[in-house]
Amino acid sequence: MFYPRGNGYSIKTMRADINQRFPVKGAELSFDLFRRNTDEALPLLVLIHGGGWISGEKEDYRDEALWWASHGWAAVCVSYRLAPLFPFPIPIADVQRFLLFAAENPSLFGTSPGRTAVFGNSAGGHLALMTALAGRILDGDEPSVRPARAVAVCPITDMTDPGIVEEPLARGFAEQFMGDRYSAEDPRWADASPACQPLAGAPATLLVHGTADEIVPFSQSLQMEARLRQAGNQVSLLAMEGEHHAFSYGAWMKVREAAHAHLAGL
Repeated sequence: MFYPRGNGYSIKTMRADINQRFPVKGAELSFDLFRRNTDEALPLLVLIHGGGWISGEKEDYRDEALWWASHGWAAVCVSYRLAPLFPFPIPIADVQRFLLFAAENPSLFGTSPGRTAVFGNSAGGHLALMTALAGRILDGDEPSVRPARAVAVCPITDMTDPGIVEEPLARGFAEQFMGDRYSAEDPRWADASPACQPLAGAPATLLVHGTADEIVPFSQSLQMEARLRQAGNQVSLLAMEGEHHAFSYGAWMKVREAAHAHLAGL
């Protein structure tokens, strides 16, 4: 995925809390918070990195967080544990537990309850959708804290789709994430799929996908848009014509614009 670098937003002009800790089941993880120096309660944007669930780090989104912070958000780059050492449902639950932690500690972030959005690309897009749709924290019995809005870029949305396992790269990532070989009879693959969650009452969602994506088929977002719309939800799909899984600079600027419009007014 393309990440703009050197965008000119100085960390010195805003508050930056680096490598702060939050609890997950059996461990602690870290997050970075960027926001303007103001006493005003801001909306919270949780940025979730990609990497096929097996690589990547929260620092991948730091420049993006600075851009969002400069536009009035409390922007958080969140970490989660990676497969194959930590397979499904742990990466999802880690992000869910961050949302719970943030909801319970709004003063720590300078945010207002209920004004939370998630933004992720690739595996991070999948995690963003799962946190938006799953009704409980997947490594426990607690009710989940769902965001008010979601942005998912090039996400796998239905891991039961045979088209996914026919893509060698996607299959390799998915099987490491699930900790097992693909099986159409294994209900866990549906449990890990945003498209297979209860969709009624889903947060307003923006899907973004390159039509030439060579890792996650564009059809995944097309089908997810249709399912969310059929369930009566607010959803839009930005089809990036000719873009691959890694976007060009110009395409990413359009993603920013679309995401900013989608999240405006939160």
